[in-house]
Amino acid sequence: MKYLLSNTLQIIICAALAAFAGCGNPSHSNVENDDSTQGGHIRYARGFSMIQHDDHAEVVIFNPWHRSDTLGHYFVAPKGAALDHISDQRLVIRTPLERIIALSATQWGPLITLGEVGRIVGVSEGRFINDTLVRRLLNEGKLTDVGGEERYDVEKMLRLEPGVVFYSPNPAGVPAQLGYTRMNLIPWPDYLENHPLGRAEWVKLLGLLTGKDTEANHLFEHIETEYLTLKRIAASAKERPTVFSDKAFAGQWYVPCGQSYLATMLADAGSDYVFSSLEGEASVPLDIEAIFGKAALAQYWRIAQAAPEGYSYPQILAENEFYGTFDAFKNHRIIFCNTAKTAYFEKGNLEPHQMLADLIAIFHPQLLPDHQPVFYQLLEP
Repeated sequence: MKYLLSNTLQIIICAALAAFAGCGNPSHSNVENDDSTQGGHIRYARGFSMIQHDDHAEVVIFNPWHRSDTLGHYFVAPKGAALDHISDQRLVIRTPLERIIALSATQWGPLITLGEVGRIVGVSEGRFINDTLVRRLLNEGKLTDVGGEERYDVEKMLRLEPGVVFYSPNPAGVPAQLGYTRMNLIPWPDYLENHPLGRAEWVKLLGLLTGKDTEANHLFEHIETEYLTLKRIAASAKERPTVFSDKAFAGQWYVPCGQSYLATMLADAGSDYVFSSLEGEASVPLDIEAIFGKAALAQYWRIAQAAPEGYSYPQILAENEFYGTFDAFKNHRIIFCNTAKTAYFEKGNLEPHQMLADLIAIFHPQLLPDHQPVFYQLLEP
């Protein structure tokens, strides 16, 4: 089987975010038996909708924390198209967009995949970016690093004269530094989608906004086909190994709930996630004793973190001697993704099929015997 892409920056998501329950339209549910995959039909993502009218597309960005509310409502049309019937012209977006500031790797990564890197003028947190093309453009001064979420350089952003700024919203709303400017801001809560294909489906919206609708739809159809094919392969496994995820932080262990993005992917990879009974789509904090009660005998332990100098079992034990009591540690079955050396955060949203293949090859090596890992692999003893 041929897998698309390979090679992405760290968005640190607050694990205690309120659960992202379904937003608005029931057509946004995660349905796999709907034959309609063309055009603007949204199959998995619940954070946005696209409705195609005769002369424009109507886009709604839903509020993931208050599902009856919206974060944005836009009318998208090519430059030059007459939209006089839209009463508030401030809501009209002319395409293709020019001079984009993308504050998250999940925004600029897909733009690069669509061949639209030339539309990007600014990114954030440049020091954490692994992508070689973006690093080169930053070094050459063709892209500008506008700072990080804690301290965006608003003056630098304004000097770039952006046509639009994509930002990752949080429950508090628009970042305070940006809210006082007159820049055109578009919220991009893709990171709160609970289905791996839901996160990937945001490429359709980027395609609409950059005039690459056809390319984006074809790309997503390929990703979807690959993912669902792999899911069916994993379902053929006779056994489902048990697995848990993450580590303790400041005395608490944030555990992804049973309907979360990670839980969905682990299940689709043919494993039994030991915390699948936890209701919700976000993460909840548990103490280490509660973790041990459920995960002590689990066969695998998944960890994703930045380790520029590499990572090892002795390092894990040095962090907390308690980690050595888990069977997965004793049996050297830690599934590790080094986010400092892979493109997990930069392209992972567009490669859920590749991440799924990595996991299947670990849980069920006989099903994908020739697979070469891209994101996840067993940590060497």
